[in-house]
Amino acid sequence: MRTSAEQWAERVRAWRESGVTGEKFAKSIECRVSALYSWKSELARRSAKSVTAPRAELPKVTLARVLRREDPIREVCEVRVGKAVIALRRGKGPILLREVLSALEAGRP
Repeated sequence: MRTSAEQWAERVRAWRESGVTGEKFAKSIECRVSALYSWKSELARRSAKSVTAPRAELPKVTLARVLRREDPIREVCEVRVGKAVIALRRGKGPILLREVLSALEAGRP
C-alpha cells in the first residue's frame, strides 16, 4: 500500500517535533531514510509554491502606445490681407510672417 502525501506530511511533522535524527526516526517508523528526506524536500517545495500567488490570478496587463496629436487649429495660422491669404505653419510661422510683412512694406507707396 502506498503512503499518501498527507501521511508523509504527518510523518515529516512528527520527525521534526521528535528532535531525533532522520536515521533514527526512519527506523522507528520502518521506512527508508532516503524516502523521509525526499518527502521533506518535496513538502518544502510544495509549501513554497502554495505561498506564491499563481500567475493565473495576476491581472493581465496590456500596454498601449499613446500618440500625442497636435491641435489642428494651432497647426496653421492664416493671415488675410485684402484678398491674399497667407497660411503659416507651426515652427516656420514667425520667419515667414516677417518676410511677408517686409515684402508688403517694400511694395507700399
